[in-house]
Amino acid sequence: MPGTRNQDHNVWQDIVWVLAGVAAVYTLANAAAFLFNLRPLRPRKDITSGDTLLIVVAHQDDEAIIAGGAMARTLDKGGNVHVVYTADGVTRGPSLTEDAARARIARRESESLACLADLGIPGENAHFLRYENQEGLTEPPNVMRAVDYVAELIKELEPYAILTSAFEGGHCDHDMTHFIVSRAAETARFPFERVFEAPEYNRYYLREYLLRKLNDILFVKVNLPPRFLPPVSPSFALDMSRGEIARKRRLFGHFATQKPQRLAARFGFPDQFRPLSRPDYAKGPYDPRESLRYRFVDRWKHKDKAPFYGGLTNEDYRKLYERLQEETPAANAR
Repeated sequence: MPGTRNQDHNVWQDIVWVLAGVAAVYTLANAAAFLFNLRPLRPRKDITSGDTLLIVVAHQDDEAIIAGGAMARTLDKGGNVHVVYTADGVTRGPSLTEDAARARIARRESESLACLADLGIPGENAHFLRYENQEGLTEPPNVMRAVDYVAELIKELEPYAILTSAFEGGHCDHDMTHFIVSRAAETARFPFERVFEAPEYNRYYLREYLLRKLNDILFVKVNLPPRFLPPVSPSFALDMSRGEIARKRRLFGHFATQKPQRLAARFGFPDQFRPLSRPDYAKGPYDPRESLRYRFVDRWKHKDKAPFYGGLTNEDYRKLYERLQEETPAANAR
C-alpha cells in the first residue's frame, strides 16, 4: 500500500540521518582528539648532567616510566646511572607458590637488567632490595632498612640528582618509596633542590578516567601523559627530541610481563619532574573530597578502603605513616 511504503521510506530516512549524525559526532571527536594532542606538554628544562644520576623506584619498569629520557641523556653526556628497586614486583595470591613467585621475581629483574643494558648501564648499577610487593613496605623495620640503604648509597655515589615517583596515591609501593627517598636524603644531608619526583598515575582526576574510556572507541587516541596532583606550577618536562622519545618508548619493549604496547601508549612521553614534595604522609596525598573522580566513581568501588590505594584502610595507612614519621631519625632531626 502507498501509505505503508511512505512509512517505510521515512523510517529508513530517519535511520540514515541518525547514522549520519553518529558519524559526524565520531569524526568531530577524533578531530578534537587530534587537536588536543597538539598542545605542548609543559615548560621544558634539562636537568641532566655528565655525573652520576640516582633513580629510586618501586618496581621493575618504573625506571623507564619516570626517567627513560633522563637515563639516556645522562649517559650521552658521559655520566653514570644507578637504579634502586625497593619492591620485588610480584603480588602474591593464594594460588602463587613460593617457587613461582621467585621465578616471576627473577623474570622481572631480568627485564629491568635488559632495559638498563640497552642504554649501556651495567648490571652492577641495579640495586634490588626485593621487599614483597604491596606487603613488605608496610612493615616499619623494612622501611627503616631501606632508608638506611638508600642514604648510604647517596653518600657513596654523591649523585648530581635523585629521581623517584611522586607521592600521589596511585600505588602504595610508589608512595612508600617516596617516603624512603625523602628520609634518606635528609639522613644523607643531600640538598633537596636536587631531588625530583615524577608522576605515574593517581586516582584524583575525573577527566583522565573519562578520556581513557573514550579512547576505547576513538580512532585517534587522546594522549594522556602522567599528570601531577595539584598544585602543578613548579613542574616541567625534560627537553626531549622526537628521537629521544622514540628511544624511551622502545625501552618498554623489554618489559614483556607488563604489556609493552600499553606502557608505551600510557607513558611514552617526555619525562616530567618537579622538586620533591615533603608532605605530612599520614594525611594522604590529597583530600578525597576535593577529587571529582573519588566523589563520582571510586567512593562506590572502595567504600571501606583508602581512596588512594584500594588496599589497606585509611586508618591503617595513617597509623603506619605516623609511626614511621615518629621513628625515622631524619624526621626527628628536622
